[in-house]
Amino acid sequence: MKKILFLLIAALVIMGCSKDSTFTDDNDDNKEIPEVSVTVDASDIKVVSATLTGNVNSTALEEDRLGVTNYGFIVSKNSNPTKENGWVLKGSNIKGNEFSVIAMNLAPTEQYYYVSFFYDGSKYYYGEVLSFSTKSFNMADLKAKANTGETAASLEGKIDYDKIGYFDSHRLGFNIIEAATIYRHETASEGANCTYNAYIDHLSAETDYDYYFFVEYIDKTNKKQTLKGENLSFHTTNLELETGMVDLGLSVLWAGSNLGASSPERYGDFFAWGETETKENFELSNYLYKDVLIGIETDPHWPGGTKFYNISGTHYDAANKKIGNGWRMPSEKECDELADNCEWKYMAYKKTWGFLVTGSNGNRIFLPAGGKKYNGKHENTTNYCYVWSGDCSTSKHSETGKICDVFSASYTIIGLSKGTNEGVEAYLGLNIRPVKNKN
Repeated sequence: MKKILFLLIAALVIMGCSKDSTFTDDNDDNKEIPEVSVTVDASDIKVVSATLTGNVNSTALEEDRLGVTNYGFIVSKNSNPTKENGWVLKGSNIKGNEFSVIAMNLAPTEQYYYVSFFYDGSKYYYGEVLSFSTKSFNMADLKAKANTGETAASLEGKIDYDKIGYFDSHRLGFNIIEAATIYRHETASEGANCTYNAYIDHLSAETDYDYYFFVEYIDKTNKKQTLKGENLSFHTTNLELETGMVDLGLSVLWAGSNLGASSPERYGDFFAWGETETKENFELSNYLYKDVLIGIETDPHWPGGTKFYNISGTHYDAANKKIGNGWRMPSEKECDELADNCEWKYMAYKKTWGFLVTGSNGNRIFLPAGGKKYNGKHENTTNYCYVWSGDCSTSKHSETGKICDVFSASYTIIGLSKGTNEGVEAYLGLNIRPVKNKN
C-alpha cells in the first residue's frame, strides 16, 4: 500500500512540473522552457515594417565571455514560423533583459507570425508565437512635384518613413508615362524621411505628361513590391512659335510651318519637285516631268553638258501657287544660310521630333522630321527633315534626267548634321518650307 501511494505522489509531482511548449519546430529537439525567451506584442506597426520585442530570462548572457549566445526572432507568413518557412532576425544591444528588432521590407496588409528565441550556447529556447498585420498603403504618403522647362523637368519626391515604415533595401523612382522611368540607386531607409530629386531631359515641348513617384523593393518572401504615389501631371514650357512669317536675321523671311501644315509640328503636304499638287504615292511612273527640263536656267555658260535650273517663284513652285503673295521655295543658297547662321537643336515639339532653329535675333522656327515618301513608303520620320530647294541640275545618271538640291537635317548616332549637300531624285515626295523676300 505504501509503495502504491509513493508511485501516485511521484506521478503527480512529474505532471505538475511539466508544461506544453508554445512553439514547435520539427527540426529542433531542444525547443522547450518558453519562460527563458518571452515574445512581446509587436509595436510601431507600419506599411512595410514593425518593431518586434522579446525578453531573455537567463544569466547566460551575463556569463557569456566567448560570444556564443544569441537571440532574436523567426518571422514567417506561416502560423508555425520556422527557419525553413521564414527568416531570422537577430537581436543586438539588449538592455536589461529586453531586446527589439525592426522587421523591414514587409508587404502591405499582410499577416506575419513571429516567435522570439534565445540560444545560451548549448540549447535554443523559444517564446510564444504571436502575429501582427501590416497597415495598408496610402498613396498620398508619397508626395511629388515637378518644375519644367521647354524640354526638361526637375522632379522631387518625398517619402515619410515614419508613416510608411523602414526598408533594409529599396529604391525610389519616377515613372513619366510614355517617356521614361528614372531610378535611384538601391539604398536603405535614411532617417525619418527622404527627398529624391531627379532630372529628365529630351522631353517634348508644349506637352502634357502624366507621372508618379514610387518605391520599389523586394519583400521577405522574395516578391517584388511597388508602392505608387498619386498620378500627377506637368506641362512643359510653351515655345510660343509663330505660324506666319518669321525673321531669323537672315536675307529672307521663313514661314513658321511647312506648306500645307496648320501648325509648326505638322508635316504638311508632300510634293515631287516641280509639281504643285500633293498626292498619295510618289513613283517614277507618275512623276510629271521625267526627262523634261523645267524652270529658269541659272548658269547657261557653265562648261560641260550639265545644266542648272531654278523653279523658285515660277509656276512650277508649289509655294508660289498655293500661297502666292511673294511666298516661294527657298534657293540652295538660302537653305545654306539657314544651316550656317542659326543655332540648331534636335528636340520634340508637341510629341513630334524635329529641329528647333534659332536665329541670331532670338526668333525661332521648328522643322518637323517628316522624312520622305517614295514607292509607297514613308521613311526616315523622327530623325530626318527634308525640304525642297528650288534648284536642280541635269544628270544622265538620274532616272528623271535631273538631280535636285535638298536641304536636309538629321540626328543620328554621330550627332546632328545639316546642309544642302544632298541631291535626290525629283519624283520623291518631300516637304516645302516657304520663304519670302524682305521688302
